[in-house]
Amino acid sequence: MFTYNPDNKVLQALSKYFDLVWLTILWLLTSLPLVTLGPSTTALMSVLLRLASDTAGSGITRSFFAAWQREWRQSLPAGLVLLALGALAVMDAKICLLSAPGGASGILLWSATLLLSLSVACAWVHLFPLLARFQVSARQILRNLVVLTLRHPLRTLALLGLWTAALLAVYFLGFMGPLISGPLLYAAAGLHNRTFSSYITPVLRAP
Repeated sequence: MFTYNPDNKVLQALSKYFDLVWLTILWLLTSLPLVTLGPSTTALMSVLLRLASDTAGSGITRSFFAAWQREWRQSLPAGLVLLALGALAVMDAKICLLSAPGGASGILLWSATLLLSLSVACAWVHLFPLLARFQVSARQILRNLVVLTLRHPLRTLALLGLWTAALLAVYFLGFMGPLISGPLLYAAAGLHNRTFSSYITPVLRAP
């Protein structure tokens, strides 16, 4: 006869894995209108950052929607701006491919398109964890996005790789994608926690 042991490492790992899968499904469902992508991604990262630091409370669903309700005022416009910039980058890429300009004008157009695309991608991986972790103004958001990208280029590349793999899993596998993308985004949250910890001054406690 088997008895349940809450300290069993295998059971704990399976429980966290299914929490990650369910959390990613919640993110996909609440992001379907696209206009809600900002609050949903911020809520996703809010819970993931806590899971990665072992400070998450009980109830993934409750934690997700609590973070959604708490962060939507700032993350909704931020997400819409990022979506608009992403759409502009896609349009620029289509223009480059269809018109195929040559000479200096073509090089300039392609350079501008690649720069915009890279900027949007870097902003994507840093913006929502930043909103989930800190209370910041619009000016501070822009400054911190630049600082995080330039000071941590290798970590930013790793985050881009994790997010790209997670989104491709969702795109090609649909709602089976969270089986893969959940752990990938959890790994991204772990990288964010390491980055943020270097900017937080520890509180010294009296002995």
